[in-house]
Amino acid sequence: MTDNFYIFMAVSFFEWFAMVFFMITFFRIPFKSHIPQVVTLSFAMSLISYVLRGIGLADYIVTIQMLIYVIFVFIIFRIHYFYAIFVGMVGYHGYMVCEVMTYWVLSYTGVGEASDVKPFNYLYFIILFSSILLPLLVSAIMKKMQFGFTFVPNNEHKGVSFKDKNNVILLIVAGLDLYFGNVSYRLIVSNHTDLFFIITLTQLIVMAYFLHHSIQNEIKRHEEKYGLKPF
Repeated sequence: MTDNFYIFMAVSFFEWFAMVFFMITFFRIPFKSHIPQVVTLSFAMSLISYVLRGIGLADYIVTIQMLIYVIFVFIIFRIHYFYAIFVGMVGYHGYMVCEVMTYWVLSYTGVGEASDVKPFNYLYFIILFSSILLPLLVSAIMKKMQFGFTFVPNNEHKGVSFKDKNNVILLIVAGLDLYFGNVSYRLIVSNHTDLFFIITLTQLIVMAYFLHHSIQNEIKRHEEKYGLKPF
């Protein structure tokens, strides 16, 4: 193995760690009792990311990584596959929003474009540190404000009703996000700055939908458990 492998794995690990930490904070999954799962998932996804680039699948990396990430969330955190899809997509998409916003700010302020990013130049480090620090900062703010959702059951066998149209819509949105997430990535690295606004707006709309779905499920859980609304 070359030095490049170790450098990539070290950098990628912290990026994935930031994503996973945001995910568990969003759903109020205790960090201290899930450190092995967080570390395992971060390392596994770093290795997958390295392999995908090595075998020439960089053009489809976002879609493939999303799928594998969701599968690993299901396997490692042992939650129902439906909730694994939702939890995994929220974590990945939240990270993508932070990254897209970073690219948008750099482009809008004239600091640089996506095509100007080269290994170890100043733009590379700006995007690298932003993609790690922003999700961690958002997570810290959520923890400070005690913001998060608890409706995801800690049980991989708990059933989910697909007669509920909201659950079906969520699966459709998640499926579309798999496709358009990769489209957004390709537009960014292809330097289509004229589409940055549309890309950013699309990412924010999808994240807003995930947030809305979370709020609705949290309300439903509290009504079932306590007979009252939490808001």
